[in-house]
Amino acid sequence: MRLIKLFIAAGVASLLATAAVDAQAYHAAVIHQPGADPIEDGYLVVDSGKIIGVFAADQLPPLMPVIELGDAHLMPGLVAADSTVSGARNNTDLSLAAHHMAFDNYDPWLDYSKVLEHGVTTVYLSPDRSRLIGGRGAVVKTAGEKRVVNSRSDLLVNLTDSALNPPDYFRPPIPPTAENPLLPAERQAPTTRPGAMRALRSAIAGGLDSSGLANQRGLQEWKASAQPLRIMADNADQARVALQIANEWNSPVVLQGMASASLENYQALEASAKITLLEVPMYSSLSGGVSRLDDGLIEAVAANSSVALKAGRNASWVLLFEAASIASGMGLSDGAALQAITSIPARVLGVEDRVGQLRAGFDADFLVLDGAPLDPASSVRQVYIDGERVWNRESLGALDTDAVVVRAGTLWTGDGAALSGGVEVLMQGGRIIAAGHQVPHPMGGRIIEAGDDAHITPGFIDAKGYVGMTNGTRLPSNISIARLADSSFYAQAWQYVARQGVTSVVVGSSRYEKYGTRAEVIKTAAQGDSQSGLDGDAVVFFDASTLDHAKSSDLDSLLIRGKKYADSFTAHAEEYATWQSEGASKAKTARQESERELRIRLAQSVDAGKEVVEEEVASEKGDGVEEEEEETEEEETEEEVAAVDPINGMWEGTIE
Repeated sequence: MRLIKLFIAAGVASLLATAAVDAQAYHAAVIHQPGADPIEDGYLVVDSGKIIGVFAADQLPPLMPVIELGDAHLMPGLVAADSTVSGARNNTDLSLAAHHMAFDNYDPWLDYSKVLEHGVTTVYLSPDRSRLIGGRGAVVKTAGEKRVVNSRSDLLVNLTDSALNPPDYFRPPIPPTAENPLLPAERQAPTTRPGAMRALRSAIAGGLDSSGLANQRGLQEWKASAQPLRIMADNADQARVALQIANEWNSPVVLQGMASASLENYQALEASAKITLLEVPMYSSLSGGVSRLDDGLIEAVAANSSVALKAGRNASWVLLFEAASIASGMGLSDGAALQAITSIPARVLGVEDRVGQLRAGFDADFLVLDGAPLDPASSVRQVYIDGERVWNRESLGALDTDAVVVRAGTLWTGDGAALSGGVEVLMQGGRIIAAGHQVPHPMGGRIIEAGDDAHITPGFIDAKGYVGMTNGTRLPSNISIARLADSSFYAQAWQYVARQGVTSVVVGSSRYEKYGTRAEVIKTAAQGDSQSGLDGDAVVFFDASTLDHAKSSDLDSLLIRGKKYADSFTAHAEEYATWQSEGASKAKTARQESERELRIRLAQSVDAGKEVVEEEVASEKGDGVEEEEEETEEEETEEEVAAVDPINGMWEGTIE
């Protein structure tokens, strides 16, 4: 054991000895390394854009500069194994386009700040996804001076239904001649999945198609590069064909998609890919119906191959943390989920020796987080690429948000048993947005730590109070009682009530009137007149304690009349709204009809004026006008008349 310790110490010393004078360390509460246990109170040492290693405090050399990150967590930058930065549908009209390069569509001047905000540091550029052979992909970084990692990576093949029935191929000769005539458009394969297999086999065997020699040259260059084959497959049947093609082509394969595969059919596959880029169904809305992975599918895929993750096609491709969290909830372990968005996607892209891990010799691409990577309350603070900070949340400036998160030990919701063991409540815009063990933390929001012993409860409600109503004050019915509590936050009397935990008081006069005493619900800490009361809510108190039984019918009659009035008022409001709607519709129809009649009259008056002018011109010319000229004049007149639009009433003319 002593020998092992000495060997490790010697290894650490040798690593640190390679660091130049300008090396620096980043100290964080936790450093997450994919495929290994988190390291607490660790130091990530970086030099010249490369990682030297992760060390403990007593392993650092004297006087090494340290950047203190406090309670932050460090992890490798996220690697997006697929993206929509490029690869839009119909980038090419060729069904087989191995010679097309996704890198040709790369724009390094795009604003990648939103991508960096989600922690993505390395991204895949896809060729056309809607073709049988879309072309060669590429790998780039989202910031930094040296962004291009690999300008020619894997070859993309699409076996899903989206690649079937491509457009006919047509290239007109320039110029067309008798020797080089215009020919009909050429029908392209595939129209069926067997047709796709036939086209792929013919292409790899050297057969020519619409692409001519270009596709053949592209396939030859890809084979010589030893880059993997990436095949899009939605289900197990398509995956079976994909694995067969990869075997015939003698190429390593990455299966992409599989979101529609059933567990039974997947388990029936005779073989499996070494790496599967699994699409996690994600939706921005549930209104259009949703689909989800088969129960147990993600575990079955993980048991047979390494799993990388991508967000579903209905969500943004940058949501890798969210995809990993969903996959974790479906059975993937947290460690495997973290690998699925870092180190394994790096293997998919063929850059596993540069990015995706915090190991010696790797590019210094890492993230600074508020908490653990898969914690829903965690977010990205800073992003480093090649050792340089390229995105910083604080540099965005003061965010205009009033979001507040309160942390405590126990939460009483007012409905059911208390929630204990650490709770959070998110408030924004005067409303409670979320409550539970963990809630989202909006960027720029305040976090209030109440302590583990603290309890959070709904504000207390005083069902009958007299704050501000002295000596039985009576207010006219046209004056809101809530006016008494305008800016109550600054009034000493209201402050005393609020500090006792009372947030709302039903305030009314202490005197009970024969026909009821009006009261309103008032907030005890309103900062303005618009916050003091609840709009549309009122209370009426009746005193029945001294009511003579012989006169109890008076109260019944009063309540019945009140109910009848309320019902009639509601009915009137509904009828008035209907009348307004119907009246507006009728007025619109009448206005349109009136405008139409006006256009017709204007058009007719213009036509009549032109006829008079034409007759005068004809009489001046006399009878010597030939019949052909008359026909020409009639045609011109018809054209002029036709130029007047009878619908919009517009015409051209000269006023003398």
